[in-house]
Amino acid sequence: MNMETLASILQGEAAVLGPIGMYAVAGCLATQIDAGWLPREIESAWYGRARPGECAVHLAQMIESEQIPANGYLYCLSQDDVTKMGVRGELIISATGTPFELHLFKTWPG
Repeated sequence: MNMETLASILQGEAAVLGPIGMYAVAGCLATQIDAGWLPREIESAWYGRARPGECAVHLAQMIESEQIPANGYLYCLSQDDVTKMGVRGELIISATGTPFELHLFKTWPG
């Protein structure tokens, strides 16, 4: 998987939640890679992209070198997505002072 793509996904999907949110997404990406997802499948599963900062680059490097373990969660949805779908994540990542959440799922909800 291309490290620049991984870093841009981490930044775009979870930077608003800081390092904890980005680490959760990194674990999901590691899980997808371990499960044999193809790069194009991973890229299409994540909508957020942004110019990566230092933390995102570091985490992407750790994914590439297999230093971040798979966390068992294949899917990560935003608060907006879960509200629209009427579901709630098996693991919810949030940060104090922000209205943002990530909802992690081991299997696709619904």
